[in-house]
Amino acid sequence: MNLMNDPRESVVNDNHQKPDVLLPGYELIEKIGAGGYGEVWSAMAPGGLHKAVKYVFGNEFDKRAISEMNALQKVKSVRHPFLLSLERIEVVDGRLIVVSELADGSLRDRFRECFAEGLPGIPRDELLGYLADAADALDYLADRHELAHLDIKPENLLLVAGHVKVADFGLVKSLSLQTQASLVGGMTPAYAAPEVFRGVPTRHSDQYSLAILYQEMLTGAPTFAGANAAELTLQHMKDDPDLHSLGGADRFAVARALSKDPANRFDSARAFVAALRSQPTSSAFDGAACNVASPPESREAFTAPAANRFSVTEVFEDNPAETGPGGSELATVRPAPLVTPKPSEVSAPDADASPFAAAPAVFIGVGGTGARVLRALRAQMRERLGATAPLPAAPMLLFDTDSRTLAAASIGGDRGIGLDAGETVSLPLRRPQAYRDKSELLLRWLGRRWLYNVPRSLQTEGIRPLGRLALVDHARQAFQRLRSVVSGAIEPDSRDASTEAIGLSFDQPGLRVYVVGSTAGGTGSGMSIDIAYAVRSIVKRLGVEDATVIGVMTHSTFRENSRSELARVNSYAWLSEFEQFRQSDQGYPGDSSVGLPEHERGVEAFDHTYFVPLGEQIDTPALESAAEAVAEYLFADAFTTGQRLLDAFRAQRADAKGSTLRSFAVRHRDSQGDTTLSPLESAAVSRMLDRWVGVTTDEPPATDLNSTDQVVHGAVAFLGRTQLDASTLASNCRSILEASLGGDASAYFEARFGADRSRNLAALGGKIDEGFGIVSADDEPTKLEQKVIDTIIEPMVNKLAEESIAWTIGRVNDTQERLEGADRAIRWLEDHLNAVEADLQKVMANVVADRARVVKNNAKGDKFKLFRLRLDHAALVAARRISQRLREQLRELPAELTTLRDVIESLRPAVNLEALDAPPSEIERFSIALEQRLQADYLTSHGGLLGALAEETRSPSLAGTIAHGAKRVARDGANASRAAADAALTAGFAEPPLQDCGGDYCHLTIQQTSPTDTTEESELLLVTEMAGVSLPHLAASLIGGRRDYAAYAERVRTRRDIEWRDPVLSADKTPSPLVSTVGVCAGPMVTAVL
Repeated sequence: MNLMNDPRESVVNDNHQKPDVLLPGYELIEKIGAGGYGEVWSAMAPGGLHKAVKYVFGNEFDKRAISEMNALQKVKSVRHPFLLSLERIEVVDGRLIVVSELADGSLRDRFRECFAEGLPGIPRDELLGYLADAADALDYLADRHELAHLDIKPENLLLVAGHVKVADFGLVKSLSLQTQASLVGGMTPAYAAPEVFRGVPTRHSDQYSLAILYQEMLTGAPTFAGANAAELTLQHMKDDPDLHSLGGADRFAVARALSKDPANRFDSARAFVAALRSQPTSSAFDGAACNVASPPESREAFTAPAANRFSVTEVFEDNPAETGPGGSELATVRPAPLVTPKPSEVSAPDADASPFAAAPAVFIGVGGTGARVLRALRAQMRERLGATAPLPAAPMLLFDTDSRTLAAASIGGDRGIGLDAGETVSLPLRRPQAYRDKSELLLRWLGRRWLYNVPRSLQTEGIRPLGRLALVDHARQAFQRLRSVVSGAIEPDSRDASTEAIGLSFDQPGLRVYVVGSTAGGTGSGMSIDIAYAVRSIVKRLGVEDATVIGVMTHSTFRENSRSELARVNSYAWLSEFEQFRQSDQGYPGDSSVGLPEHERGVEAFDHTYFVPLGEQIDTPALESAAEAVAEYLFADAFTTGQRLLDAFRAQRADAKGSTLRSFAVRHRDSQGDTTLSPLESAAVSRMLDRWVGVTTDEPPATDLNSTDQVVHGAVAFLGRTQLDASTLASNCRSILEASLGGDASAYFEARFGADRSRNLAALGGKIDEGFGIVSADDEPTKLEQKVIDTIIEPMVNKLAEESIAWTIGRVNDTQERLEGADRAIRWLEDHLNAVEADLQKVMANVVADRARVVKNNAKGDKFKLFRLRLDHAALVAARRISQRLREQLRELPAELTTLRDVIESLRPAVNLEALDAPPSEIERFSIALEQRLQADYLTSHGGLLGALAEETRSPSLAGTIAHGAKRVARDGANASRAAADAALTAGFAEPPLQDCGGDYCHLTIQQTSPTDTTEESELLLVTEMAGVSLPHLAASLIGGRRDYAAYAERVRTRRDIEWRDPVLSADKTPSPLVSTVGVCAGPMVTAVL
């Protein structure tokens, strides 16, 4: 978004042609602004009133229009004197149009007027008055409506009758409902807070933007001077703000408002303005520069001063005692190599053709992922079995700390498409004060940092110990419900009633209990093991023979980097705890305080333990699709003859015990009929392909850094993962170079030059330079002791190039980005690497100058310093060379995108426009439904759009798949499509889901029974079933072998009364590194330099 209605906005496209869609009764006068989301016109409204009319680019289904509409829905009913009033929101001929009051100008205009008068900016008292108006409006949004504006900039603060009104609400986000705020649609990098780049805005994000705006409007100097979005991203994330232009009285308040951690900012935007006003008026340029540390905000606490800190910070805060002194985060931990790392295919067991009868089955969901799976399973039971109500012999029970998740899972429960209200159990966390009476008991197993830091949201926020705290706090209620459900399922009356309800016999003896959750979250990962052992105890006390407990534990990560890191650490911690309970001499210790009995060694939490990866950095639709695939598997295992095949394979691979797990992946196959497309279907397919290649109905005008510019989604996470900033890249290169010298630069220097008797440092420097390949004073280091630097860094170059290509080209698989997003990511990364090289060059000049001063001073004690500076110089050269090599690789990628565009164009059907009588809106709806179905049913299982296009070049079949998908959407009425694998568009089995972790797998074909389905299509579930997956290797792969992540896992152990051991370290005391030259602990690079 850009300016909503500033009549003198400078960023105006030269094309002043009026839109072809007009709002009845409005006469457009002139174009007054344009940005990434639309253009704004002044207009004469009915009655002779002047208004601003904004036309959002694209049709109503374009992602920009959808994003804008979603935001407007949040604020259309909000009224405040300093919020610009919205008067009409209309969709005319498929175009979104917004009408608002017309302002006198913007804060940017007022700044230009002052500058033209010879002032540095807007006078301070006047500016503070404007800021007070804006702060009052922003706090009203946050306090009364739990909304954040997220696009505060001078262009969006409009002047009306001497006051400021906040305008342009296209990026408004809900603070109470957000899981991960997607800001792909646009943002303004010059003013955005660090957490906004990460996709997790807070109520303090607008305060950060207001502080940047204050300095710029007062002094004319930017807080961060990045030349492009890539540089600004890094500066907001890592650099200290440049506050030299501010007077000393203002620096403290602005520095606090610009804290990287939102919790350290002022309580409100009004408090920030009040702090500025409390300072004496002073010149913006008085005083010398000073570095002001942001003071911590006062917080309530129970007994600990750090109460209510954001929990993820608690996990990942620095702790040298845990990572080891001088240790690099690239230090690695690996178990001994497997003899056969790739899984081996084995023959499928023989099928039993006798009549099938089901056994009673209890489905227990834990946490949000468990809720998604159970809800999907209930819908499948209705669709395939005709179960319109819960089956007494197949009950469900869902545990969660989040009442909203439980409520969402229960939607449609009365119609058989959701859980019944009696099938959910709420286990809420409470305020720290509520645990005071039992704190002594709780602190026997729970760390103080977690008991006294329950988040204000009263959600686990991904913290495993808090998940177990919720279970322990409500143990009596939880275990009573468990016992009631299990005992009820095995009653003869329950079997008979279920058989009568759906016609499927439940005469098979025994009981099956499925526990489903995620190892990556706080609730599922923190509760599931205790719940599994509670089930075992209940089954034993009820005297149930032949009971089988099956654990289906999933893992997935999110787009936001810190949440993804925590997810990996959580899964690693869960695996290690699970492994210890089944392998240790003590077994499962139980918990007498809540009545959990102990279990002896050899009694595992589950008879069969599945670890199922759902995807990396996935969005909500992909998670829904993956959850439905898990539900398909559970349905096949509980209610179809596929159970016999799966049990046979489990028995066949019963020897796959020890430190191993199971896994699975599923696909569908069904009959495909006529693929001749109708005119509507052809037009919808063509429109979908337009989105894939990046064709939109309107292109936004070019924007600058102060406009709402598109910032590549996931860029911050990518930089965090690859460490592609100048300082870290140079530091890692220094470690690699020092490793090639034996690992200790000082020891190498002493052995090589310790006895040198050169007459001065200049002579010694010449000898040192010979080892770096330097002949003349202007040369740069090219080698290190006969080893060419390019050769030394080659492994690192290859690894970073692989990750860079995967990240940029991987945008093609994002439904919101596709080829256009990939092209944008490539250009963003090129800009970023150019900025990195510029930073490296500046530091290199300082190092060379420092070395010259050392030589000139000729101090006897500076011999090693002379060598160290040249080693720093070589590291900087190596880092610059890596950046250059990466840019060379990036230059080849646009050609690959061109090839992909050609493949997509080859799929485009002919569209008979004369026979097409559908309006554009219907075509758009159809195309969106088609893409959702293809994404869920085909693309996800084929490596995304990128993988499907690659397959198309080898074996063309995608056109037929698209045509078949269009037929299915048309058959369903083109109303919507399930984001799940409910219709098969594939003819092959999925690859084994866990590679490089050993094990065996087989392919099983299972007929999905569907008594209520009257179509002639036959539907098969194609299952890739795995056994013998190495738990230590899986655990190491989850954290990328990073030793610091293994240390972080110690912080999220569910219990501190147990002496835990690490499953990877215990598997191999001498782990091998990821790259032989990376991760060597080295002496610090000169911090003043890097």
